[in-house]
Amino acid sequence: MEVEASEGSSSTVDIIIGSALILFFIVGLSGNISALVYFWSNRRKSVPDKLYIIVVSVDIGTCVATIPVIASLFNNRDPILFSNSFLCGCFTIAVYFLLRVSMFLVAVMSVTR
Repeated sequence: MEVEASEGSSSTVDIIIGSALILFFIVGLSGNISALVYFWSNRRKSVPDKLYIIVVSVDIGTCVATIPVIASLFNNRDPILFSNSFLCGCFTIAVYFLLRVSMFLVAVMSVTR
């Protein structure tokens, strides 16, 4: 027995998810920018400080990469920026790459501490 969701409930869920992503985007971007300013202004940069700068930069890239996802959620899941399948595939690879680099750098930071 399949239960089909009505169009209205799917749209409501997309708006809720999109709104939550906007909130996470704002908090993540502002926190990462403030951390980047703090660690960049430090005169003596140790290895962990340099790793923090790199991790924060990668996290800012990840925050920016969520913009097309948020835009498509508010556009009934129609792709806005990446309507071409090649660009969509490249975007997916780039997001996965950013996430893997972030995890790797956090692991390296835990070893260097």
